[in-house]
Amino acid sequence: MYRNDWYRHHDCGNFLHALLGECWQPDLLIQLGGLPPETAATAFCPAASPQPDFVPLKDLLDAYPAAGTIFRRLPEPDGLPPILALLGQERELEALEALLALCLRRIDSLRPGVIKGLLLCLSERLLRLPLSSADAVRPYLRLCRELHMTITCSGNFIPKLPALCFRARAQAFRIADREEMALFDLLIGTLNVCNTPRHNDPRLHAIMLRGRRQLESLRKPDLFETAAPYLGILAFLEGDYDQAMSIFTRVSRKLRAQERHLFELFYVRHWSFAAANRGDFDLAASLLLSRLRQSSIRNDMSLTRSLRSQLASLYLRTGKSDKALEQLDIALSDITEQTDITSMVTTVRHLACYHMRENHADAAYHVLQNVLHKAAQRGFQRPTYLNGMVLELLEALHDRGFPPLPCYDFPQELQRCLNGPNHLLRGVALRLHGKQLAAAGQTAQAIEACRHSITLLDALHDALEAGKSRLLLAQLLLPEDEGKARLLLHEAWAVYPYLKHHFWPESLLPLIPRYLREGQDQAVSERSLLAAYREHFAPQRLRTSFESFLPILLTESAQILGAEHSCLFLQSHPSAPLRQLASQDSSAVGPELSIPSTLDEIAGIVAEGSPLLLDNLGGGSGARVILAGIPVDCRPYGIYVLCHMGSFREEIRPMLSEDLLRDIGRILAWSCTTVLETEQSVLRNAPLPEGHQELVCASPEMRRFLEDIDTVAGTDASILLNG
Repeated sequence: MYRNDWYRHHDCGNFLHALLGECWQPDLLIQLGGLPPETAATAFCPAASPQPDFVPLKDLLDAYPAAGTIFRRLPEPDGLPPILALLGQERELEALEALLALCLRRIDSLRPGVIKGLLLCLSERLLRLPLSSADAVRPYLRLCRELHMTITCSGNFIPKLPALCFRARAQAFRIADREEMALFDLLIGTLNVCNTPRHNDPRLHAIMLRGRRQLESLRKPDLFETAAPYLGILAFLEGDYDQAMSIFTRVSRKLRAQERHLFELFYVRHWSFAAANRGDFDLAASLLLSRLRQSSIRNDMSLTRSLRSQLASLYLRTGKSDKALEQLDIALSDITEQTDITSMVTTVRHLACYHMRENHADAAYHVLQNVLHKAAQRGFQRPTYLNGMVLELLEALHDRGFPPLPCYDFPQELQRCLNGPNHLLRGVALRLHGKQLAAAGQTAQAIEACRHSITLLDALHDALEAGKSRLLLAQLLLPEDEGKARLLLHEAWAVYPYLKHHFWPESLLPLIPRYLREGQDQAVSERSLLAAYREHFAPQRLRTSFESFLPILLTESAQILGAEHSCLFLQSHPSAPLRQLASQDSSAVGPELSIPSTLDEIAGIVAEGSPLLLDNLGGGSGARVILAGIPVDCRPYGIYVLCHMGSFREEIRPMLSEDLLRDIGRILAWSCTTVLETEQSVLRNAPLPEGHQELVCASPEMRRFLEDIDTVAGTDASILLNG
């Protein structure tokens, strides 16, 4: 009795109700236990007396002995019964690990409320779980890291997440595990970009820096690979967006290969953030749109709403208000404060930004005040991560004399950003601080704050935010030094298309030369050049073998730049020699290169990861010849180097730079990797040749050996077989 209808026993219902506490809900049993809705709603009759927040498992089993007996006898198919069986055997850590694994396997079908309830329960139980021996600590630490990633990537707000992270770090210290201590120091630092009240805290960042130093001192490549997601966040916070994009690209590929799509979405979000902060808005939007178009993405998930809200933010930054409103409408459909207050705040704050951009300050204040009031009533403080656009919104509302908003006090947030670890937010905050100083009549201090802002934002290569700071500084300097004001405006002109509607004062336009104003729409720009690469190497055009793709790569890239000679090299792994794969000439005679190094040596330098641009290589021909070396990082398939030589198009020559070549390399890396992955997938799924037989084995060691063979079979790596 009760093996298949365990849920009908009174003790089982009371046990689960006490175990889950505030997370108790019939939906959890319906979706995880596979119980009929009418059964889950009526079968359990929880005790009327209130349950404490946390009851140790042993006390629960003592209080409800029949539940433990029934659970220990349950069959063990997939789902909830084996987890209950582990609880009945007092193996709580294993049960929690199995519960998280079950949640991740079924996360695409679970309702948002069930997901959040499970995460709340897991964090509460792990925070109080007794750890009697050192042997239990290491699996506990692994589970804490996995839970942290699940909470962060799902977009849920779990109040006790910081406390759990600090407890896990203390346990790593207790067993003197330096590797886990370094990982948890880095992990704690990532709370600065999470939906926690302590985000953008310099103390958390100091812990993160300590973790990086510890990691570097250990010198273990495998550990660096494990820490890659955290190191990407660190690079992002410090404004090293090139490094952040490189790390997030690797992490995204790895998670995609592991089919951990929820985690991959989170890091694609930060990849997109980094691209946008470098000014590559097209890449940033493409990353988000490509994920939103996946059939497995559900619109009612917190992370999906965050993706749409982020896309709307991008559209607002680039003046595409209609597209922004469309994404916000989709994100806000069927959302309530009961189901997803965090996503609601995230989305509504960008709706408020939209209203402010449309000069509807009253509407902006009221929609934001309403949702933050609801969040405050539910106990939230600073419920979502504060970005630069929202900081500008808070400043605009404060400047117009609106009453203070719940959860966010602008003067306090400004000071947090001025002193916080996020370099971009500090640069924006310096500009807003300068604006306040100017309004107070402290012009000299305002000018100094703007100059500091420009220096910081230029170092981050964020041309858009630096352009805003230049506009403010130009307005401050104009009465005393029109020449310097004109120079600042000329430097900011490259981002005029994004600033003209809401940030660029009409009074400053006469200071811009007429030829720039009249030719603005027709000018060739880095942005249009990168857009041409994305169009030519779009994924839908790449359904071909890599061998067939090579001439397309050489020819079309050369045509975009106007180069006459092209070569492609490959370094299959770090210790492998560089070899030339293909070359192509679009003219009868290639340019004469008056350089001491051979082309192979130049390509070897580029293969180390740095673009190379050499000019005036015409030799005795008198013609201007340029050599551009572009690294195309397609690891694990290898590092490719694309070299273009020739005169190049006249309008493109002035804008050539190593940064531009690096951006071209990223676009080509995405395209090349797509072709290589498609080709590998086709080969893996191809039928075996006639007469071929698979190796048959039963030994676990032999099976692991065959898996290793499959891993290295598609590479050029040398293999040593021993034994």
